[in-house]
Amino acid sequence: MMQANERPSDKVFCLPLGRFYYGIALECVAETVQGVQITPFPCLPDYYCGVCSHKGTVTPVISLRRLAGQEGCGSEEGGRAVTVFLRHGDYLCGILTEEKPVLLDLSAARAVEEDCGELSDRLLIREVCATEEGVILLVDVPATLEGLAAGQ
Repeated sequence: MMQANERPSDKVFCLPLGRFYYGIALECVAETVQGVQITPFPCLPDYYCGVCSHKGTVTPVISLRRLAGQEGCGSEEGGRAVTVFLRHGDYLCGILTEEKPVLLDLSAARAVEEDCGELSDRLLIREVCATEEGVILLVDVPATLEGLAAGQ
């Protein structure tokens, strides 16, 4: 884990949920869209909301809440839902979130030992750090997308 003084001044795209922010490297964020039309698709794991058409490509959409191992849908189906499209290599996936994403600066962040046992094993966390805004779980986007595509 990096110490606060070893980390360059950098920004991370964060999805608030519960007591955590889920941090995503900016280079993995393809686009954010509000009000995406999501079509349910049968026989998918429960954390999938369905699929949507993103720039002409049928793209899976996953609930952040359910992927993180939390119950319920919250207001995902309401007007506040935002779909964040993540891309890594050939993988593209939409993450449906209830809260407006925020950009946080990690330059003053400090590594913490946080028990993330309640998280799903499908949402892979590479580092946990704390800022004035709260605890940020830095998502390993490549490993998470590869795992989801492989059905693990």
